[in-house]
Amino acid sequence: MKKKQLVATILLVMKITIVQLTLAFIFTFSLYAKETSGQEILDKKISMSVENMQLRKIISKLQNQTGVKFLYSPNTIRADRKISLSVVDKKLGIFINEIIRPLSIDYKVVDDQILLFPANSDAQTVMDSSSETIQDIQANSFFLTDNIVTGAVTDNNGTPLIGATVMVKSNTSIITTTDNVGKFKLDIGTQAAVLVITYTGFKSQEISVTANQSVSITLSIAENSLDAVIVTGYSKQSKKDVTGAVSTVSSDVISKTPVTDVGSVLQGRVAGVSVDEQGGPGNTSVVRIRGFGSNGNNDVLYVIDGVQMRGGSNLINPNDIETITVLKDPSTTALYGAQGGNGVVVITTKTGKRGATPKLEYNSYASWESPTTYPKSLSPQQYADAYWNYLKNSNLPLTDQFYGSGATPTLPDFIIEKSSGLPIVAAEGSPEANPALYNLLNYRILKTNTKGTDWFRSVIGQSFTNNHQLTLSGATDRSNYSLGFGYLNNKGTLLATYFTRYSLRVNTEFRPTQWLKVGENVEFSYTQGAGTDNHNPQGTLADLYQRSPLIPIYDIAGNYSGPKGIVDTKALHTGGNNPVLGQTNGRKNSNGYNAGMIGSAFVDIEPIKGLIFESKVGAQFYPYSFRFFLDTFPQNVFSAPYNQFSEGGGYSSDLRWTNKLSYDFRIGALHRISAFVAYESDKNLTRFSSGTTPNLPYTTQGYLNLSNGVPTLNGGPYN
Repeated sequence: MKKKQLVATILLVMKITIVQLTLAFIFTFSLYAKETSGQEILDKKISMSVENMQLRKIISKLQNQTGVKFLYSPNTIRADRKISLSVVDKKLGIFINEIIRPLSIDYKVVDDQILLFPANSDAQTVMDSSSETIQDIQANSFFLTDNIVTGAVTDNNGTPLIGATVMVKSNTSIITTTDNVGKFKLDIGTQAAVLVITYTGFKSQEISVTANQSVSITLSIAENSLDAVIVTGYSKQSKKDVTGAVSTVSSDVISKTPVTDVGSVLQGRVAGVSVDEQGGPGNTSVVRIRGFGSNGNNDVLYVIDGVQMRGGSNLINPNDIETITVLKDPSTTALYGAQGGNGVVVITTKTGKRGATPKLEYNSYASWESPTTYPKSLSPQQYADAYWNYLKNSNLPLTDQFYGSGATPTLPDFIIEKSSGLPIVAAEGSPEANPALYNLLNYRILKTNTKGTDWFRSVIGQSFTNNHQLTLSGATDRSNYSLGFGYLNNKGTLLATYFTRYSLRVNTEFRPTQWLKVGENVEFSYTQGAGTDNHNPQGTLADLYQRSPLIPIYDIAGNYSGPKGIVDTKALHTGGNNPVLGQTNGRKNSNGYNAGMIGSAFVDIEPIKGLIFESKVGAQFYPYSFRFFLDTFPQNVFSAPYNQFSEGGGYSSDLRWTNKLSYDFRIGALHRISAFVAYESDKNLTRFSSGTTPNLPYTTQGYLNLSNGVPTLNGGPYN
């Protein structure tokens, strides 16, 4: 009996020991992993040289160089004091010990972040406690993040407002929204700022805050939010009276949105509306309100100041827009019939405000764009090696016209394109590569780029956009007016792409008597541009992926290189025509314009209160012109046997006459009756003409005329 008890006791001790050893191993391994992670952070290299710079800015530079987050309280470590230093390729841990610690600042690495705190202070007690996570430590006042403001937004009943906007008044790019419990966290960037809090249907509120402050904000319902007037096409209604799906974008939102196209204003702001930006300068955004249908046209209908627009939306200057109303369902678009079947975007332009003094405004913005990342492609040698591996794996002979024979491929020095037959591959100093033999038509000598041609960087680079708007507006008791002039110059990141727009808008309204009102709204626009075929699978952008980096941009004579004369094979992908040539030639030899005039004139007569007769004439006129010269370019794959020049133009017009009789009256304080009857007629017309002349004897711009050859003419009307 005692023997069994002794054995049981030994087994129990063994179990306890094994458990203890296992736990000790797991704890030691975890500790080692954490220390290893912390050591990796401290081993990161930095280089810095500053003179008389604030400590907080130095810490910011450390964060940018290493990607390591520093957590500290600016007051407790005196982050405003200035120091000078110069280090090169020094480990972060050594930097902290030599530069930071002598400032009476200690540190600890926790969860891949570095905590800074005053040495020999109460903070040391916190660090020596059992807190081992960032969440635990951040809860302590010693480690509040720099310039952070936290808070909660609720309504008058204490209900959290989800998605409320919180932004810094002086810098609207510093912005956030409340989470699903109405809370927010925002780095205000300074020690003090004014926050603006907005939420749809509620009054906006401004509040002054300081860094590391926590605030509670209560928003009140905007009493007049349901009384806002919405333009639904042929009529105006209060928001509370609209039963259909309608969304409105206000002028405040539009003015803060630096875009070049009307469709871009709607992006991300209207539920149920998708916007596909086309990428190139001047390309109109594709707006879809009811998704994409399988058949027919899916485009929405634009209505500007009561006139149904037929031209491109890029002719509209977004700076002239007062409000945009999106009509989404059949109950609100039925008045437009089949034309409004895909949804309607109703645009109201700016006019003078009654009671306001004459005002002259100038607004401008500029933007700079640059690609952050370019696609990486194989170098010529890497591609040749990959092709050699293909031959090996396919049990094919290791030989090729361009790369020679042997265990490894050798890049050629020259490739010579001829008018017929296979190209010649020549080495440096070879008689075949003699520059005296060069001929653009039948003997083009290409000096190969063994380092690799970066075709993406050759056609995609930086761009600059600037926009200017000058507006004069005002009003009296009997009239109001608004005159606006806009200029936009938008250069694309793709070589030789651009969009330029000039616009002029005049809105006036006069009320000579109480029962009569007359006015007009008219906009003129003129645009020029060169876009991109970025959705074309055989276009410029698609071709960049297919071109061999061994081919140079120019041949030895300085002419653009081309793939003609080189068969496109697995060994050497020549792709299509030279993209640099295509883009620069398109800008040089293609020009034209698109213009537009859209406007209306109206008269309102109110013989008795509530009964209004309105007669409106709307007109649109869109002229255009183009000129294009296509040279032979013998280096291109499909080079033309002769040059040709094309020129043409045309216009489209629309004339619309609308007569409407409406009656609106109230019965007591609770009942309102409104009705209207309308009649509309319209007539549209399209005219075009063009001509093409081949084989022009002179190819300079001044001599490009259809009369310099035998032109082929074309044209006609569309009613």
